[in-house]
Amino acid sequence: MKIILIISLFAALTFAQAFQMAVVGDAGKSGHEMDALKESLLQAGQKVLIMPGDNLYKGSYESVWNSWKREGFQFPIVAIGNHNDGYDQEVKYFGMPGEFYTKSSQGVRFFVLNSDNEDTVSEQFRWLENQFQKAQEKHIFLVYHHPTFTVTEGHHWKQKQRFQMKMRQFLKANGSRITALLLGHDHISTFVQFGPVVAMIAGSGRSARSTEPVNYVEDGFQIKTLYLAPESQHWGLLHFESVSDKIRAGFYSISRRKMTCVIELGKGRLRMAPGCQ
Repeated sequence: MKIILIISLFAALTFAQAFQMAVVGDAGKSGHEMDALKESLLQAGQKVLIMPGDNLYKGSYESVWNSWKREGFQFPIVAIGNHNDGYDQEVKYFGMPGEFYTKSSQGVRFFVLNSDNEDTVSEQFRWLENQFQKAQEKHIFLVYHHPTFTVTEGHHWKQKQRFQMKMRQFLKANGSRITALLLGHDHISTFVQFGPVVAMIAGSGRSARSTEPVNYVEDGFQIKTLYLAPESQHWGLLHFESVSDKIRAGFYSISRRKMTCVIELGKGRLRMAPGCQ
């Protein structure tokens, strides 16, 4: 029943031609909140995960994530955050192609970056520029951990200044081709406008922090909160319609057992459902 309730908010789609992925950030610590997150995802039938970083706070990858693997969860898109047990260890455990990489499926391409490693910033962006120009997919997502602009009092974008200045340049030049950014770090669930690009920050999978909406201009970008989920556990959901250029993105409340906001993403289009008010 719960999965039917979720799907109903993604109406008018050809489901045989669609696929979904859950977005879960800042979740890497065992405990009752992590158990609640896993149970919510299982009840919703969402086992394919995008993880925008902070995948291990304490313990080992095996102690935190092996039970998820036994339940059939898959981790095709994983970004490294500032809480980890070493870049090489995280790459090995999740079977990532490297610290930064690209993957494509059914007309959607993901570029995954390591915003935590400032020693490889120049290398990452040379690679990104080269690979981005070759991309032919209808939808392109950038996945990394640290938001490029400050959206909460708890974290400031200058924590990773070299990376973020390069990213701002990249977004100015290529923002019109990017469907969305998938980010974590701030322990909130929100949609934020970064100039020409929408950022989905899915960082409250395990715990949520209190914050306020933002609305300011910096470096030529209008930074504006489009939707801020209530201060509780949420996970994100991406629904891809492979026979059109439509993608729907939303946040699912674990305690309320329902979607709290759904937006439609597409080139030149951003439509928000009434629940996002």
